[in-house]
Amino acid sequence: MPKDIYIKESITQEYFDEILDSIDTKLADKDTTELCEVVKSIVKYITPAKEAYVLFLDSKNMEFFIPSSHYRTIPVNSNISSAIIESYKSKDAILINGIEDSDIYNRQYDNFLGKNIKDLLIVPILNSDSLDFKGLIFSVILEDDINQYIEDDIKYLKEISKRIEKYIDIDRVLKANSLKKNLKKCTDSYKLLEDRYKKEQLYTSSLIHDIRTPMNGIIGFLELLKAKEDDATKIDYIKSALQSSEDIIILINDALDMAKIVNGKMSVEQIDFSPFEKFYDSIKIFFSMARKKGIYSFIYFDPKIPKIIHSDFHRIKQIINNLLSNAIKFTPPDGKIFIDFIYDKSSDKLTISVRDNGIGISKESQKDIFSAYIQESSSTSREHGGTGLGLSISKELANLLGGDIFLESEKNRGSRFYFKIPCNTSENTPILEKDSSLDKFSITLYTSEKDNIELNLIKRYLDELSIDSRYIDSSFDIDKLLLEEFSLLIVSESDTHLHEETIQLILDRGSSVLMLDRDILDNKYNWYSGKVSRITPPLLPNILYNKLEELLLDKKVLKEDDYFIKDKSIFVIDDNKINLKFMREILKRYGAKVSIFADPREGVKSFKNSDKVDILFIDKNMPFIQGDKVIKTIRKFEKLYKKSPSKIVALTGDSNDSTKELFIDVGANLVLNKPVHINQLEEALRTLISQ
Repeated sequence: MPKDIYIKESITQEYFDEILDSIDTKLADKDTTELCEVVKSIVKYITPAKEAYVLFLDSKNMEFFIPSSHYRTIPVNSNISSAIIESYKSKDAILINGIEDSDIYNRQYDNFLGKNIKDLLIVPILNSDSLDFKGLIFSVILEDDINQYIEDDIKYLKEISKRIEKYIDIDRVLKANSLKKNLKKCTDSYKLLEDRYKKEQLYTSSLIHDIRTPMNGIIGFLELLKAKEDDATKIDYIKSALQSSEDIIILINDALDMAKIVNGKMSVEQIDFSPFEKFYDSIKIFFSMARKKGIYSFIYFDPKIPKIIHSDFHRIKQIINNLLSNAIKFTPPDGKIFIDFIYDKSSDKLTISVRDNGIGISKESQKDIFSAYIQESSSTSREHGGTGLGLSISKELANLLGGDIFLESEKNRGSRFYFKIPCNTSENTPILEKDSSLDKFSITLYTSEKDNIELNLIKRYLDELSIDSRYIDSSFDIDKLLLEEFSLLIVSESDTHLHEETIQLILDRGSSVLMLDRDILDNKYNWYSGKVSRITPPLLPNILYNKLEELLLDKKVLKEDDYFIKDKSIFVIDDNKINLKFMREILKRYGAKVSIFADPREGVKSFKNSDKVDILFIDKNMPFIQGDKVIKTIRKFEKLYKKSPSKIVALTGDSNDSTKELFIDVGANLVLNKPVHINQLEEALRTLISQ
């Protein structure tokens, strides 16, 4: 039995006239895409059509196009049989109910939608004056739809065609379509370039990672040479080679970090740490670098900073290092650098500021200074070096830490870079507080200079720690101090040799003396006898406080034994023979029993046959067995035979968080990035021994 055909009930002429009149309001100030959407919705409302499109004619290229359908084009080929071509040639409507019975329907040409079409209605859009062809309204009813077109549908769409024609500026439509075509080409080209860039970047990153391995050996053996060398000239050469090696590592790290930023893979790891301990290393290194260049650096560390903050100290130090490096680079000899760590309890934020009186940055250049590869001028790069990545990376890191970085500068008047980050401190986190026993002591600070910035800083620390003290300057004769009673004299560097006799007399009567000494390495004033100590810049409040307790409360700061891993059994598993040699030499210096393995299989076998291995250093990328698999095998063996777990340090040139997480997950206690410095190795060993 044939399937019954139902016809959608036609709307009244009166109702259609209302729809027609509303078109002017709907199409006023509409662009081409919006016009198409309005027409499509009206066609689907007044006819049984399930799909509707407006096709425009590009008479120059002789093709129809649909702007909103991925710039699809249909060539005007009058030699083929097609419903669209028939409408174009006749400038009249084409209605086909049942395409399978039609002689003019062309499945390849007319079905550009790729749909299962049952019925088809095409109505041309003609210029009202010239009757030139502008485009057409194309609508279809799909299979399994019980409706079909009627003659009223043709009449209604012709009326709509006439009404919308005046809103179609074909030249503007063609121009917009051309722009979209070009945009698509640009998008496709961009995608192609992006894919190629990612492949090249992956190769470059792998290459840079591979450079780290030989750099580990170069730096390690240079440090060993320097430690054993007595010849001043050779030491100078070694220092120069070490500095060049460090510069290469900085370039490598910047390149890798920039790659992470571009790929959206830069991340931070927030843990609890002591800012006094973790930031002091960076400050001390750059303090020495500034001294070598003849730059005076002054550090203020707010005593009210919590003893423990929750953030990523590695990333914070990275920002500090970048800012200090730039300050030293762009500050001339005899210049000054001021580093301030300020804590705001109300916002729980730490502000770290680096201010210099160097070359400064012009207002014009400041707006781009945090962009990648930007330095103020090409002459800046030639004279001072660098990649121009440091500030861009610092900006990204500050944002990832929940803060931001700022600049204040004036050309030839210096710069101040500062960044603010949340400390995320827990409630009742302790701060540096004085021992109430110190209240019974009196402290005098003396300098024969008119102004001594470092002694002023000590006085400021004492006041902020609520420790009673008085400050005496050049207007006071130091010999008069022999007539006064005080527990501790803090004296400036210049007076330690200008007033030796007076200072010794103060010591002889039982007072303590704390000497401020800028010469970090040379203890040339050790002839004083009595309760005497010295403090060297950079000055942090906790270091000053420890000195006060040592001198006034007899709290001795114990010095750790240099042979803290004496007789410990340590395995090093690394396929790079240079790294193995370096690790063996440095670990033997600390008194350890060291076994090295270039083949990870031999290392695992020897571990299984050993009674006890205290610490293992295991490289990541090795032949036969990867480092994470070695660790997993060792942990499984320990568990199976109920052996006490060894401490494991993973060594890797991959400085990303996913690599670290991988090693921690399989059982590593620590992860060290290559190249490994002697001080980093020592710190890692002390951490493991203390656990």
